[in-house]
Amino acid sequence: GVATPDAFWKVVVSDTYGVLAWIVPNSREAISSRLDSYLVSVAELEKRSGSIIFDVPQHLKQTHPKDSWPKVKGCNRQ
Repeated sequence: GVATPDAFWKVVVSDTYGVLAWIVPNSREAISSRLDSYLVSVAELEKRSGSIIFDVPQHLKQTHPKDSWPKVKGCNRQ
């Protein structure tokens, strides 16, 4: 069989909103309505993944938002 990762991660940095980081499980339960439950700080993501995220300023790495940024006005994506 083909090995698949247990999860994937993503980091988004915005001058307006700051930084968001997610670790999303690779499972059927990982749906967009649960996205906020996968939010982590960049520091936690680095610790769990073993990766260093260089493009995030050090002072933002401990930030752990409670929810994702608001949808852009006019965006109809679910």
